[in-house]
Amino acid sequence: MKEELDKAEFGMFPAQEHCARRLYKCFRKSGTSDLSDMLLSLILLCLLDLVFLENANMYKLCQSSTMEFYYTLCYERSKPIISIEPCASSRQQKMNISLTWIPTMDLHRLLLTVDVWYQSAKVSETRMDICTGVDDEFDFCGKLKGETVHVRLEKGLEKFPPVKGKFTANFNLYAGEEEELVFCATAIGILMI
Repeated sequence: MKEELDKAEFGMFPAQEHCARRLYKCFRKSGTSDLSDMLLSLILLCLLDLVFLENANMYKLCQSSTMEFYYTLCYERSKPIISIEPCASSRQQKMNISLTWIPTMDLHRLLLTVDVWYQSAKVSETRMDICTGVDDEFDFCGKLKGETVHVRLEKGLEKFPPVKGKFTANFNLYAGEEEELVFCATAIGILMI
């Protein structure tokens, strides 16, 4: 296994995808049909992508003889504390995943999107309303900006196919009625079983 993963293997970062969508919406709203303006903006966006890829920090979550987990964040200013224990790929054993985070916005309405890729093929696309303001399942819903959020999940690998290889998951968290991107991360899991 390579000591250092190639950052370009992540594909498109969620922040750039979000930025491209917002740029497209701006052009649509303004009624601009000038392709040269649009092309210039897209070129600038691509240049910013190159700068971002060079500066992205990759963090190791866990490493064992059967698996490795890494992640990178779109916004370093909102860096959460994440842990996975035990770092094992047994289908019978559950992993405890914990996250501690101080949000930079109120958590009244939250939408999470998760795209999962195996090697270079998209295998799952999920969109979940996490906080709606009515009978929310999670106790952090309703927390205010600056309050510490603790999340603890127990998950297993039973949903993953029993294959070796690299899984990549892009997590995007949107807040408010305008669905503003407030947190995003890309996680890589390498199964060696």
